[in-house]
Order: sequence, then C-alpha cells, then structure tokens
Amino acid sequence: MGEHIVYAGQVSTYPDQPLLSTRVDDQGSMLFGAVPCGEYLMIVYLPETALVIEKLHIEVSF
Repeated sequence: MGEHIVYAGQVSTYPDQPLLSTRVDDQGSMLFGAVPCGEYLMIVYLPETALVIEKLHIEVSF
C-alpha cells in the first residue's frame, strides 16, 4: 500500500501546526493516541491526492 501520512488538528489552530500525526498501516488502519475532545480537520495524504475531512467531531467515550 505504501506509506500514507495523516495529520489532524483542531480547526481553529490547524493552519499554524497540526496537533497530531500518524501513518496508515498496510491494512489501511490508522491510530492516534489520546485525542482531546473537539472539532478537527483531518487530512490523509495519498500518493496522488489528499482526502480532507472537515468538522470531525471527537467526543468523550468509555
């Protein structure tokens, strides 16, 4: 599958600096560590394009 990089940041601060980043594994899975609650912009960089997910809302779950 190759190496794909994923960045996520809170919408209000993303242009300055991504909050989190990770890599996609061979099965297409990605894992972030502890993610604070909030609204995020997530960008998945693929070989020939970028997948942008706006207003990704993260809530507390147990």
